[in-house]
Amino acid sequence: MSLETREKFLEEWKKVGDNGL
Repeated sequence: MSLETREKFLEEWKKVGDNGL
């Protein structure tokens, strides 16, 4: 997995966590 893809994935994951997983 490229670093860029990982960064994007982490951002999406953080968004989901903020919404109250």
